[in-house]
Amino acid sequence: MVLINLGTNDFGKENPEEKGWTDAYRTFLKRLRSQYPDATIYCALGTMMSDWPVERKPATIIRGYLTGVVKEFNDAGDGKIHFIDFGTQKAENGIGADWHPSAKTHELMAAQLVAQIKKDLGW
Repeated sequence: MVLINLGTNDFGKENPEEKGWTDAYRTFLKRLRSQYPDATIYCALGTMMSDWPVERKPATIIRGYLTGVVKEFNDAGDGKIHFIDFGTQKAENGIGADWHPSAKTHELMAAQLVAQIKKDLGW
C-alpha cells in the first residue's frame, strides 16, 4: 500500500494550472505503478488544505485535480488507485507548528486510512 499526500505546498500562494499539475501527478503515479505493480495506491487530500483564501478555494481545486486523475487511472483499468480526503484539520484537535497536523489529527487520519483500507481490500 502506498499513500501519497502531496500538493499542499503547490497551492500555497496560488492555484497551479490544471494541465501542468495533473500531467506531473500522472507521471508520478505511472512511476510508482512501475515500481509497485501490485500496490494499492491512495492519493490523499491532506488536512492542511482548506478553501482559504475563499476567492481561490485551493482545497476544492486540488480535490478536483486529484479525483480527476484517479478516475482516469480507474477508467483505464487500474482499480487499485483510490482517492482519500482527510478533511481540513480542526482547531479543537490542536494545530502543530506552521499549521501542520497535531498528534491527535495524525491519529484521526490513521484511523480513517485503516477503515478505508479495510473497506477497499476486504480486511
